[in-house]
Amino acid sequence: MRNFFLGLIVLIGLSTSACSDKGKQLAASTDRIAGYVGVGLIIVDQQTSTGQMSAETGVAIVTALRQVTTLNGQLVTEAKKYVDADGNLAVTGDGQQNLLNILASSNGIINTLVNDPRVLNLSEPKRNEIIAVAANLSATIASIGELIKTTKTIKGGK
Repeated sequence: MRNFFLGLIVLIGLSTSACSDKGKQLAASTDRIAGYVGVGLIIVDQQTSTGQMSAETGVAIVTALRQVTTLNGQLVTEAKKYVDADGNLAVTGDGQQNLLNILASSNGIINTLVNDPRVLNLSEPKRNEIIAVAANLSATIASIGELIKTTKTIKGGK
């Protein structure tokens, strides 16, 4: 499992570094979020099917991950308004704030998840798997936030 995560991180790093335009970087990062959510769902499935996690805890984690997925979809939809055909990203002031608000909501969900007593009461190795997914999600969300904050702001809308 550790090799899987390392391979995933290297692959994601390479795909992101190959993107030079902010629009393409944003797309790669939203794909990364989807990938981490997928990994989290696999972990929950494995832990619940082997009895290492209660169904109640599994449902709480899956619910949080699905909320992150929904917000990721909203981020993609909102961002499409500001990406041109060449992959360049230029946001309006309101657009930038909308994107940052979506990211803040995702971060809130992740923070709530990692502080959920059901997650905290998992055995250390199982808890660490969930926390690792959450940490990767948080790091990706933070990098998207920095990308958006450093993106050229334009007047008006597209």
